[in-house]
Amino acid sequence: AAGRFAHPEALPPLLGLGVGSSAVLQATLLQSLSLWLRRSEDGDNQRALAAQLGWEQPVCAILNQTRTATSPDGRACHALCSQLLVDFVLCSLRRPGGWPDTMRTLSTLELYTAEPSASKRQLLATVLETLRPALPASLAALVAAPLEGGAREGPRADPLWSNLVRLASLVHATVLEAGAAAQAGGRARA
Repeated sequence: AAGRFAHPEALPPLLGLGVGSSAVLQATLLQSLSLWLRRSEDGDNQRALAAQLGWEQPVCAILNQTRTATSPDGRACHALCSQLLVDFVLCSLRRPGGWPDTMRTLSTLELYTAEPSASKRQLLATVLETLRPALPASLAALVAAPLEGGAREGPRADPLWSNLVRLASLVHATVLEAGAAAQAGGRARA
């Protein structure tokens, strides 16, 4: 298990300093933060990061810097930024009351990345692909609880389910937006 970050309010400025750093330093910073987030068994690290408004903006800046990177370090930074955002969204989806954090992260991607639609689609696709193996077991447990006389709390028993329904609705809207943009682009060329 990861230790708690002693001064979480230092995370946004630390990430901000990473924007102007070398790709190797950026990769180290992003990998450490991602591991710190994933290794928190009690969710304290995720809540501490969520409480730091604006932490996503430097991550988006690094995404923008590295989106066309050809060097291995630049590509690694881009992948680590994406993974950090995925890890945060996954933690938020599993936490009661985590949906606003998910929406804030997606909104930040839309506002601060050079390719907002592509960034959002990539994030959502990776989150859904990561959740896919866990879904059948979670669904079986959710259905079995009422059948075995357990409390019939449904999604409240597992916040992942209620947040997954919200996420599916968001994915649907994103696909519709992409389809409408493609149609508009096709009409403009004709």
